[in-house]
Amino acid sequence: MFSGQSAARPLCCCETQSGTRLRKAICTSGLTGVIILLVAAFPKVAFSAALRVSGSGNTGPFQTNTALKYENVFTNFGSSYNPSTGVFMAMVKGVYYFHFTAFSIISGGASTNVVLMKNDSASSAAVLQLEAGDNVHVQLMAGTLVYDDMGYYNSFSGFLLFPITP
Repeated sequence: MFSGQSAARPLCCCETQSGTRLRKAICTSGLTGVIILLVAAFPKVAFSAALRVSGSGNTGPFQTNTALKYENVFTNFGSSYNPSTGVFMAMVKGVYYFHFTAFSIISGGASTNVVLMKNDSASSAAVLQLEAGDNVHVQLMAGTLVYDDMGYYNSFSGFLLFPITP
């Protein structure tokens, strides 16, 4: 029992010790079961990966723009990220957040040029509304390179903020 709570009043299952007005309002309005059902049905989609599983060195340059394959997967809830292709595919329509880091030790005149791609659009970090089946990946531009070692300087992460229902 939390401080200030009487024994006669049962603790609402969604109320916490610190409790928020929103949680208490939901509990007192009788919507507890609905909220628990919504949380249970909320798809769990999140991933984080680094470029290399072992070793160190450059990736690239390539003759064409190339999706980077982040093979060292730390987290992949929902299995939406494919380390073999480097592509994240949205399984549900929703709003997602993506971020990547890129690092290079410039050698031999090659530069670093890396972009986050949603289907055919580019960015470095973004909150994106995706349809089920949309693809997101990090692309190394033609003639450029990145360097990585076990410091995991190059990473790619994303997660579902919330689903969008029709």
